[in-house]
Amino acid sequence: MPEVIDVEGKVWGNYKVQYLINSGLKYKPATKQVYCHPYLTQEKLIRYFHSDRIPVTAYNPLDSPERTRAKLEDPSLLEDIAIKAIAEKHHKIQAQVLTLFYIQKNNIVVPKLETPSYIAKIFDFELAQEEMERNLH
Repeated sequence: MPEVIDVEGKVWGNYKVQYLINSGLKYKPATKQVYCHPYLTQEKLIRYFHSDRIPVTAYNPLDSPERTRAKLEDPSLLEDIAIKAIAEKHHKIQAQVLTLFYIQKNNIVVPKLETPSYIAKIFDFELAQEEMERNLH
């Protein structure tokens, strides 16, 4: 059984990663990148990786115009009225709320926030449980 498999530069599907985890490798993956957002929480998949002590990195956490929407009328996350309302309540921008949403779910998030002051202000507030749940629907 190999101790390490070089997977650099390769895209590994969730089932292949699960196979690798269960194959007896000496070292587990350092992180698993998962496409998720408040409309696609991937909770079961994320719980699986967390239960194996593999951190999850939220892929595309601030949304993109190319995102497949469950419903055609689903808004962009940055234009979602529920997320806007939470941002206004905390005197933040939507990107800060979304970033904290993933962090409070114990995920790694690498947002493309270009203003350092916005990044620093992510950690000066906390979303209440009802705000976390409100984002999921």
